[in-house]
Amino acid sequence: MKLQIAMVGLAAALVSVVPAAAQDEGLVLRALDEPFSIQIEDMPITQAVGRFAEVSGLSIRLSPEVLDCLPHGSQTRVRMTARNVKLRDALSAMLTPMALEYALEDGVVVIGPTPSLRRIGRRPTFTEVEILEILHSKTLRRGEPAIDQLRRLTGLPGLELLWHDMASADRAAAVLAADRALPCTGADYLDQLVHGRQLTWYVWETQIMIVTRQTQAIRQLRRLVTVEYRNQPLSQVIFDLARKADLEMKMDPGVLALVAPEVRNTFTLLMDRATIGEAFEAISGATGLVFQPEGLALRVTAAPGGVPQDGQSRPRPPFIVSLALEGPDGADFRVFFRPEDLPAELVDRIERRRDELLEKLRAEYAPVPETQPSTNPAVTPVKPGRDDRDAQP
Repeated sequence: MKLQIAMVGLAAALVSVVPAAAQDEGLVLRALDEPFSIQIEDMPITQAVGRFAEVSGLSIRLSPEVLDCLPHGSQTRVRMTARNVKLRDALSAMLTPMALEYALEDGVVVIGPTPSLRRIGRRPTFTEVEILEILHSKTLRRGEPAIDQLRRLTGLPGLELLWHDMASADRAAAVLAADRALPCTGADYLDQLVHGRQLTWYVWETQIMIVTRQTQAIRQLRRLVTVEYRNQPLSQVIFDLARKADLEMKMDPGVLALVAPEVRNTFTLLMDRATIGEAFEAISGATGLVFQPEGLALRVTAAPGGVPQDGQSRPRPPFIVSLALEGPDGADFRVFFRPEDLPAELVDRIERRRDELLEKLRAEYAPVPETQPSTNPAVTPVKPGRDDRDAQP
């Protein structure tokens, strides 16, 4: 029995994996326990997955978010050799170094990022992925402080557990409870450390951050996305954005029914490299709904002034004002203001400028009759994004 695997980050062309067809789940489970051999000679992960599917005969696909969670995306390369091992072990050996995992969905083997990889909230570095691999694969023993073992296993003598807003006594109690779970993997140890305490953890550069779930939810809302929802049900838009943020949705009963039917049934939202939080702010401005992080969930409520109804005026004009401010560490952050937070004179001025801009756009990009060639280039509305937001811990 022999199994070797390595992951290297070199340039490669993007190769797509064809969507897999479902198979009988019982047959798939049986196949995963069969002896298996494969050799992958330094190829992009998409090709490697395709090779696995070809040799095993299984339907295997990458989930849509995988490539955004790898250091070099589709250009992340894999090489491995597995001889006469269980197929499930060979598959895990290929995925674990990249902090990926697999699950069965309707007879299809679906490869996705581990929760700890997604909690980083941006494209990880190779160092962060290597730390996650060690956390998920190496066992911590009793009799030695866990942090000392983690430093030795990772080769990072400066590695620390950095706690966010937690008293020393509470930290000590959490460590004591986690020590009782030893021996276990480093990831299991950290899970036990935060268990029942409204906390979670993630790797950031060469440190392990322990933060409240509320803080983590806010971090996840900072993820950059490009979305194009055209005339879709509002509920579908909201739930898809929550899925992209890895947040559970908690809606007050009947809250969507308070939104005007024409908005609720056909909602359009186009954003380019904006944060998920900004997308929810845009929805809030257009509907009167309020989205508030609550642990690792997002609660949806109606604004105190209510939401638009048929035949009623909006409780607020459908726009949001954002202001970029410099924080104490030099990083920019954005503050959002709703119209009701602003002086009435400023709101009137913004509305006039907005109407002028819309009139200009309508005139400039008015439809051209089919008998005449169009002289205007194709225009795609974009929302400016900030790459530096990816680097905020």
